[in-house]
Amino acid sequence: MRRLATRSRVRSALVAGAAALGVALTTGAPASAWTADVVANVDVTTTIKKLNQTTTYPRGSFVGVLDSDKRTIVGMLSLPAGTTRLKIGSLPLADVTTKITQVGPSTTSISFDDWDWVLRTTQTTTVQIVSIKPVGLNLNLVGNYCKTAPFTQTLDGRFHTTGTGPGTSYDYWMTGTYTLPRFANCGLATPIINLAIPGAGNTVKAHFTR
Repeated sequence: MRRLATRSRVRSALVAGAAALGVALTTGAPASAWTADVVANVDVTTTIKKLNQTTTYPRGSFVGVLDSDKRTIVGMLSLPAGTTRLKIGSLPLADVTTKITQVGPSTTSISFDDWDWVLRTTQTTTVQIVSIKPVGLNLNLVGNYCKTAPFTQTLDGRFHTTGTGPGTSYDYWMTGTYTLPRFANCGLATPIINLAIPGAGNTVKAHFTR
């Protein structure tokens, strides 16, 4: 059961969480409002429901600022492009490379469950299909501008403010579902892509470590 946090416990939980994140206070003292820099490694996987295909992206990074008064972390995720092999059954069809780009800073709200930080991140992103290359052919079917309009994602997670193992600020997950908009500027492949990929029920998992 979630317990209501007193002001002193909120302050203590924020300071404990900041210490767990390994950040240095940049303004003020722990008893007053303060900000702190937050830096983390991020490993992201996404699964497109219609295709039942998962893309694992190379490790990216998150850089943000924790505001104790607003109880938020505002920052930017930088993520390299990732490639997955599109298959029908065991038959490989094409290598699909996609890139997720954050549009403006994300905002993570912080609440408390005893000494756990409970996190909810809202971010706006676009997805670009960098290339679709049929297996065995060095041919890109979509050109250079195949991407969605910006759309909103929400991710939820939590971590404990003590310790350094899984479930702490050193090693925690955030997950969410999202609706992928239609793609544009994909050349002759645009109608097929928009039949096969966009839609609701897609999942994203982000693993934060340091």
